[in-house]
Amino acid sequence: MGTRTTAACDAVGNKWNEKGHEMKKEEHMQQSGLTGMVEGAKNAMGAACDKVSETVSGAKYEVNKNIAENPNNTVGTRVQAANDAVGNKMSEKVHETKKDQQMERAGLKSETP
Repeated sequence: MGTRTTAACDAVGNKWNEKGHEMKKEEHMQQSGLTGMVEGAKNAMGAACDKVSETVSGAKYEVNKNIAENPNNTVGTRVQAANDAVGNKMSEKVHETKKDQQMERAGLKSETP
């Protein structure tokens, strides 16, 4: 076989072994009960990241809202800031929703208020 063919066969074999190891790892995690803990930790970290993004978007919203409301700014600046503020508010709500969903999945928040 040529070098390329051998390399292709090796790549397929390596991928096969990799997937086999991943399956064994998952099986061991399930047997030891770690899967739920790992998923819970991932969801908790995701919720924390979304909380940070929510807070940043909220702060950007306030800055753009103040720029838009300032009569000393040009009309173009005020319109652009108002447009940005709308986008910031939407982003804030998206991150808030994602955070709440991840907290529920992590078992940190009940589904009913």
